Amino acid sequence: MLFLDLIQRLDLDDFDTSSQSLLLELDRNGEGVEFAFQRPGAKSGQENNLLSMYRREVAAIPRMDRQEEFGFCMGVEFLWMRLKLARAASGFSEDEIHRYPGVDDLKCTTCPSGRERFCLGCAPVDLAGELRARLRARTQEFVAARNELMERHLFIVFRLLERYRYSGVPMEDLVQEANFSLFKAVQGFDFKRGVRFKTYAGYWVLQAFLTAIYNQSRTVRVPAYI
Repeated sequence: MLFLDLIQRLDLDDFDTSSQSLLLELDRNGEGVEFAFQRPGAKSGQENNLLSMYRREVAAIPRMDRQEEFGFCMGVEFLWMRLKLARAASGFSEDEIHRYPGVDDLKCTTCPSGRERFCLGCAPVDLAGELRARLRARTQEFVAARNELMERHLFIVFRLLERYRYSGVPMEDLVQEANFSLFKAVQGFDFKRGVRFKTYAGYWVLQAFLTAIYNQSRTVRVPAYI
């Protein structure tokens, strides 16, 4: 099933019921989720630095209106639910089942005896091939949808960047910190509250700018609370 067709099946007013019925249907039919996002090519330019080239690439990414945004967020939440079910079936611990990819990934390099690192968690070594393939597919589906949602909102970073141009921190560093903050925005966003994702993401981007300025603008680091 195409991702864009999937989100048409989800109901914003009754998300829990519609998502549960769709989860059962996809599992019963053994269907995966496919993606076909359009990406127009960026216009050529005469920029002589990487930041300007990156800004031009971001400007070429299509933006979302309110309806598209809510539909996309429902789709990401649906795939997150589907990934958690696959993790539970693969023998992940309770903490690992709810560990959000991209922000709360495990940093360990070794696993207990009889287990191995697999798809952002710790699974039994003898995990059945069918479960292994399903877990890998569910992880890839969620990451693809989450990354697309983040990329569609990279324009927020440059929209808010100009006010901190003379903050004493290289703009490239500010952009990098702000881009990472979008992971936290996706993780904490709740579309059921009726707030647009770009509004919520803008808050996290601003916090990333301020934190980077507090930590990097002085030769001697002064904690933010001082």
